[in-house]
Amino acid sequence: MIEAEACLDGLEKDKVSLAELLTLYRRGVELIQSCQEDLRAYEFKIQALDHRTGKLVDVNPESVIKKHKNVT
Repeated sequence: MIEAEACLDGLEKDKVSLAELLTLYRRGVELIQSCQEDLRAYEFKIQALDHRTGKLVDVNPESVIKKHKNVT
């Protein structure tokens, strides 16, 4: 994200050549897509502590959402 923000800062400068603008834009798009892919990969991975074993176990996020909705 820091590099993507640096690209955005470069795009906002007044005196930047068209070639540099295109390079910054393309790099910014690549970085944002990479971040989105990472988020998608981790979006559905939730772990919870099993109090009986003391270990982390994978949890289905849909079941957590349903339980939360039923409690409220």
